[in-house]
Amino acid sequence: MNNHRKEHISENIKRHIFFIIRELNDPRIEDNLINIVKIDIPENLSFSKIYISSLKSLEKAKLVAKILNSTKANGYIKNKIGNKIKLRYIPSIRFVATDSIEYALKISGILDNIN
Repeated sequence: MNNHRKEHISENIKRHIFFIIRELNDPRIEDNLINIVKIDIPENLSFSKIYISSLKSLEKAKLVAKILNSTKANGYIKNKIGNKIKLRYIPSIRFVATDSIEYALKISGILDNIN
């Protein structure tokens, strides 16, 4: 598979997952201001690692990742993606917490203090 197609599929999945997470109506997720940072998908599209970050903290992102990786939520998300994106095989999904937004805010604060 060429890199352009893989990137297109990755961005498509990212966009749909963002809206699916918003419609879950789980207060544990809504209160944490979650952002999808990056999606890793291998060439064979067998699985996808979705990196999420919270504006509040890494611990909050880990909590949301645990909730989204639960069997019920994960199956729901995969099913919704399958309905929205026409692929022969929908990759399995695994959410991974990252502190990239928290780290970027920290660096931005340091740069503001330098000025």
